[in-house]
Amino acid sequence: MTRPASDDDTLFLVELAQALHGAGASATRLESAMADVSARLGVEAQVFASPTAMFVGVGPPGYQRLTLLRMDPR
Repeated sequence: MTRPASDDDTLFLVELAQALHGAGASATRLESAMADVSARLGVEAQVFASPTAMFVGVGPPGYQRLTLLRMDPR
């Protein structure tokens, strides 16, 4: 069961995704971890990660807050 995402939820998920990417998590591991964390928070989220960009969508489809991040591929 999900609940509406707050601004704090969105900020937390975006910052967590950045930290996991910065720590060298693979795209698969990062996406899986974000799915687990958002489920634990009770909010709907989708994450797409690549070496140079990341999309973090928080909320139900059609009502998502979408964040696009350019990432340093180091």
